This record gives sequence, structure tokens and C-alpha cells, in this order.
Amino acid sequence: PYTMPQAGEVVAEGAAATAGMKAGDTVLEIDGQPITRFEQIQQLVALNTGTPMNFKIDRAGQTRTLTVTPVLVETTDPFGNTHRTARIGISKSGKDVIHHTPLSAFSTAVYESWRI
Repeated sequence: PYTMPQAGEVVAEGAAATAGMKAGDTVLEIDGQPITRFEQIQQLVALNTGTPMNFKIDRAGQTRTLTVTPVLVETTDPFGNTHRTARIGISKSGKDVIHHTPLSAFSTAVYESWRI
């Protein structure tokens, strides 16, 4: 499975909406780091401590730069521990499936293992 780095839904009043992001925007870069999957957006935002992030997006063929400041949200896990997580208020647009050859499957597996 593969998830495009595209905003499926943008939460009104959320950090992304406040910065000007709209549903259908595709994230190309965050703070200069190329983005190819929605999971990368989640990962980079989750590691943020509420500081502004520069998003380079594609909207209908035009490239724009938005400054998004994640909001820190407190959640409590089932054990009663409180966690602060950064969120920007977007959801993914859907999921595709990539079919691999044996060689591309091997190289993708190595890359994903290294990334994790």
C-alpha cells in the first residue's frame, strides 16, 4: 500500500487550514525535505514541538509555500499516561497499491527497513 502525500480533508480552524492549506493540496517538501508519502508528513509533524514548518505544496499545478505551526494536543493512553502530540489537522486522501518486481521489492524493503 502507498498513500499519496495529499490532503484529503483539512480540519476547519486547524493549523493547516489557518496556514491556507486546502483539500487536494499535495505536499512536495517540508522544511526542504522531499515528501513522497503521507506517512512522512505524519512522522515529521509528530516529531515537531510546535515550531513553524515550511510546507512546499502543489495546488492545481502551481507551487506554493505555506508556514504551518503544528498544535500540540494532549492525549491520554489506556494506561493513564499523558502524551503531547503535534497535529496540523489534515487527513490522507486515500490509498493506492504499488506492484513491484522482485528487484524493486528488495530495494524497497531495504529502504523501508532503514527508514523505520
